[in-house]
Amino acid sequence: MNKRTLIVGLIVGLMGVLLCSSAWAAGPKVIERFKLSAGGAPIVVPVTIGGKTYSFLLDTGSARTTFDESLRPLLGEPKDTVELQTPDKKKHTISTYYAPDAMLGKKISLKRGGLVMCVDLSKAREVTGLDIRGIVGMGLLRRYVLRLRFDDGVLEFLESGVTKVDDTSSSVANAHPEWGRAIEIRTGRGGVPYMLAALFDRYKGKFVIDSGYSGTGVLSPKVFDELVKEKRITATAACLITSTTGNIESLRGRVGKLTVAGGFEYKNLIFDKGRGQANFLGLEFLARHTVTLDFPNLMLYLKKGKNFDRPDEGDMSGLHLLHKTLAGGKSTVVVHSADKGSPAAQVGLIADDILLKFNGQSLEGYTMTAIRNLLRSKEGREIEVTLRRGGTDYSVKFKLKKKI
Repeated sequence: MNKRTLIVGLIVGLMGVLLCSSAWAAGPKVIERFKLSAGGAPIVVPVTIGGKTYSFLLDTGSARTTFDESLRPLLGEPKDTVELQTPDKKKHTISTYYAPDAMLGKKISLKRGGLVMCVDLSKAREVTGLDIRGIVGMGLLRRYVLRLRFDDGVLEFLESGVTKVDDTSSSVANAHPEWGRAIEIRTGRGGVPYMLAALFDRYKGKFVIDSGYSGTGVLSPKVFDELVKEKRITATAACLITSTTGNIESLRGRVGKLTVAGGFEYKNLIFDKGRGQANFLGLEFLARHTVTLDFPNLMLYLKKGKNFDRPDEGDMSGLHLLHKTLAGGKSTVVVHSADKGSPAAQVGLIADDILLKFNGQSLEGYTMTAIRNLLRSKEGREIEVTLRRGGTDYSVKFKLKKKI
């Protein structure tokens, strides 16, 4: 190679890097765009298999994409097995499969996400009231940039682009100031993302970014108990943590101060006490922002949304509800339990009561998210519940009351 050829080659290569960086700085291309439901509802995306479309939960806290048992015939023969630990610390051996010919939206193949699992997701359907038939996990999501525009009700999958024009993280962080504050993220077991945050500027640690958890967050038992002992959690209450694998009785507490690595500060957030060693930040936390998760470049961008300073409130009724399908195929909302001494328990609501109406309106007009939002809406608000027990209809009234 002569000197002229070498110089021309270097110039062409440099132009390629500059053009690529310039295009990415101007804004990455949107590959797919979906609707985000309002009110903190689960993030659901359409997955099409064999000409039929199913609802899948988008879950950054899940390592693998997962299919419901009802779709097992579409997966073929098992490839391998993995050991899965549920929130109640029980371990299960789960079969894994090659991903079927399935599409997220019209342009994203689930085959890009590696092996998939198959489990019973009936609990997810009961908790959400949605016909969830799968979970899209980090095996696939790690290849994309996700933008969650909660204020606009829009979820976007963006092309990954090339941001790292050098090896410094600052070049990545400064690439998109219009996206908000940049926070470096890392990935743990299974590629699940986490970031650094601090409680009261003292308890610093890793917090998993978990879009599949509906609440604000979860603290490990060690951190939760230490904060209670030091009276930094000023109020606690019994709660029922619901997940795709079941319900767990636990505690809930209000934490006075959380600071994330990007500099944002949050006051009086409600955290649940978990069962494992990890801390989590969930959907209620994320929904305070416009969130951009640049997984290929391991960056998270947060921009304040209209709900950034919204007071964090939990259930004020004491009711724990599930969406059930009764004999004959009719779906309804039933009481799983009512906390002892709660407003709902004081008027006699008990497990297995079938709920028919809230404030005179049929529950057919409510989503499970809307019901839960109603039951935490305003202290002192009167709620009239029409229910069915043993074939007889009753009406009771109670007033919402804060637990913490």
